[in-house]
Amino acid sequence: MLKALRTLTFTLATASCLAALSTSAGAATLQFLGWEAGYKTVTISSPVSVTANAGEFKILWDNSLSTSAFCIELSQTITVPGTYNDYTKVAMTGPLAELGRLYEAHYASIGSDALKGAAFQVAIWDLLNPTFAASSTSSAVALGRQWANDARNGSLPVGNWQFFALTSRSHQDQLIASRVPVPATALLLGAGLFGIAGLRRRS
Repeated sequence: MLKALRTLTFTLATASCLAALSTSAGAATLQFLGWEAGYKTVTISSPVSVTANAGEFKILWDNSLSTSAFCIELSQTITVPGTYNDYTKVAMTGPLAELGRLYEAHYASIGSDALKGAAFQVAIWDLLNPTFAASSTSSAVALGRQWANDARNGSLPVGNWQFFALTSRSHQDQLIASRVPVPATALLLGAGLFGIAGLRRRS
């Protein structure tokens, strides 16, 4: 229930990530407060050889916005908890449709499950790194690879998601996602069309 409510407003955090919000100039403070549901350790062999903690981060952006994030970069590190003053918000590029499908299909299911949180992080790494490979036998890896493959399936709904990256020259980049609300005018239009269709059926 809590996860479903969070999904309506913001998303995502893990242990080696890139981030998303609204674009702004200049560096700002990013605080890693902890883990949303814990993490699982994953051994990665490509694009870099590293053992990483995979999961969703609790973060505080610029001392005001409390949200969550997932790692999208494996070559640098951060400490949890930890505070860094060199992050910048930029518009996310890359496989946005695939990320949208991943979020739409699986984000709400994470809840307080550390395994699913880790799998979601693995899926993000997989989607953003064409050469991604993990030698870990963790079930989070298998589930994450499955979710990534699901997200590449064009038949799944993309949803209304907006993605941004929080980038740093010296620390892990993070991904932040938010669900874009459907404008009230679109809802009214939909209700109107539904009403017209009902009247036509009756007449």
